Formats: sequence, C-alpha cells, structure tokens
Amino acid sequence: MQDDIDVYNVVVGSIVILTNTALLAFILSKRQLRITSNILLGSMLICGILTGSVWILLAVYREIYRIPIICAIIPMFQQSAFCNTSLHFFIIIIERYYAIAHPFSYQQHHVIKIKILIAILVIWIISLSIVIPMIPLKSIDPSNCTFRNTVGSVDKIYLTVVIIALFFLPLLALLCGYSRILCILLSSQHDHLQRNQILQRLLQKKKAIIQAVAFIGVFILLCVPCAAAFIVLINITEKDRENPILTEFITISIRFLLIYPAANPVLFAIFTANIRKELLKYLYDRSKSPTQQSLLSHDTRINRTTVSNYNLFLNKIGLQSSPSKDLSSIITPTSSSAKTPTSSLISPITLNPMFEFHTHVYHDQHTTV
Repeated sequence: MQDDIDVYNVVVGSIVILTNTALLAFILSKRQLRITSNILLGSMLICGILTGSVWILLAVYREIYRIPIICAIIPMFQQSAFCNTSLHFFIIIIERYYAIAHPFSYQQHHVIKIKILIAILVIWIISLSIVIPMIPLKSIDPSNCTFRNTVGSVDKIYLTVVIIALFFLPLLALLCGYSRILCILLSSQHDHLQRNQILQRLLQKKKAIIQAVAFIGVFILLCVPCAAAFIVLINITEKDRENPILTEFITISIRFLLIYPAANPVLFAIFTANIRKELLKYLYDRSKSPTQQSLLSHDTRINRTTVSNYNLFLNKIGLQSSPSKDLSSIITPTSSSAKTPTSSLISPITLNPMFEFHTHVYHDQHTTV
C-alpha cells in the first residue's frame, strides 16, 4: 500500500509541476500577460511548483522520514503550502471583486500594484509563520513518523482553528465574492427590466455562472472532504482512529486534496479572459501547417517590399509630403482609420483586464461580448 502511495505522489507531484510551470512560463513569455492582475497568479504558481517538487522528493527518498526534524517539518510544510495556496486564492477573489465593484479606483495602476506586492509578501510571511506555534508542541518519534505522533492533545484547538481557516474561509470568500459579482453584473445593466425578464438575462450571463460553479465545485470536491476528515481525526480518541472506514476515507480525501494545486492552473487558464485569448491564439498559430506559415511569411515580405518601393517612388517624384500618407496605410489600415462605433457611455465593467465578462454600452444600446 505504501508503494502505491509513493507512486501516486510522484505522478501527482509531476502533474502539479507541469501545470504550474507551463502556465507560469506562458505568462512570462507573453508581453500582454505580464500585467498587474497576473502577479498574484504567478506567485501562486511558484508555490505550486515548490509544493510538487517537495512531494516528489518525499515520495522518492523515503529514508528522509527517519530524520527527526524532517519528521516534524513534513506535516507543517503541507499545512504551510496549502495555507499559501488558499491565501493566494482568497486575495485573487477579492482582487477580482474589487475590479468589478470599484473599476475606477482599480485603474490606479501604481497603487494597485503596490497593494498586490504587499499582499503577496504578507501571504508568504503568514504561510511560513502559521506553523511556528506548533513547533514546541510536537512529540517526535523518529522510528514511527506518522500523523498520529505529531498531534497531541494540547494543539487540537489550534489545529482545528487553522484547518477551518484554511479550508472554509476561502470557500466562504468564493461564495460571497462570486455572488456579489453576479449581482453587480446583473444590476449594472438590467435595473430597467421587468422581473419576468431577469431569468432570461441571467441565462445570458452563463459564462459568469459557469466560472463560479467551476471554482466553487472544484474546491468543495477536492478540499472540503479532507478538511472534514482531519477535523474529525484530531478530535477523536486513539482507538477510534483505528477505524478502517475512517482510515480509508482520510486516504482518499488526501489524494483528492493533492490534485487541487494541479487543477488550479487549468481553471485559471480557462476562465481568465486574457490568458485564454493568448492561449487560443498560440494553439491556432501552432496548428498551422508549415506551408501555410511560409505563405503568410511570403505575403508579409511582399507587402513590406511593395511599401518600400512605393515610398521610394514618391520621394523621387517629390509627391510624398508626409510619412503617414504612404501605402502602409492602404495595405495595413490603422486603428484610427477603422470604422468603430463611438461609445457615449462605457460600462465600468470593461475596465477589468483580467475578468471574463465585458459589457459595452453604445448610445444606450446594450451589447455583451
């Protein structure tokens, strides 16, 4: 059974490293994604990479459990890692809510960036220091390094409070944050609607609903069972802990919990608008055949050569009075020449570059994209 657990930890740890590293590298490789809104996400991805690396190390090098100090640190590291992820997730939800509820204040880029950097520093300090009160309470038995030997009667209350804070406060933030976001999205456009039209408009906000259901559902499925199991485990007698049903439930819930750091990057890649846009663009470009790419490159070179020759001709005959009046404006129209509707009013919802749902109002006509 122990060998199966080790293999599982290696596989899951590898997936955690793969998903977090892939998304972090993709964000860093795209200039459009190196924005303030993704700083928090990048910090959370770094935590996921470190967590997966430690899992693989512990699963491969089993002798490390015989070191007394490591035996004491391992449970605390797991709590600290999940605390770090939970706090990042908690702040990201608050940041998205703030961007929707107070878009004009959110546009103060310098102030928001400083606040986010301070929040990241606080998150790492809290996650590393939250286990410090437990160190003097540890009873270490290096010959049998198990959860049972690291939980005494003195620290039951502390562990219960920590587990509730790490598991259920983020869930509460998810429920409150997305509920409030949905209310803002509805009330910002549809105050003039009749009650019988609210349900129809709500269905049009299916993207917001799907995102909320996905994040909340994954958190409940992967995290809450483990939290409930550990709260029960640390508050029952030694004899009751030998119950095979409880032991099996704890094993399964821990395995589900280990998947959560791997699922987070996938969710953010799918439901973060700017990341998904760049990712789809990247996949589309990669899917083109070499022939198509060479043709596009050839057409681009022809256009550039034509523009250059045309400008030289105008210079020779003395007809080019302004650099802007050249063939490049014909072949590649600028944004100023494109016919775009002039908006008399832009909804504040459009000001969040990270959130999924953008609503524009053109001359009192509602258009949702």
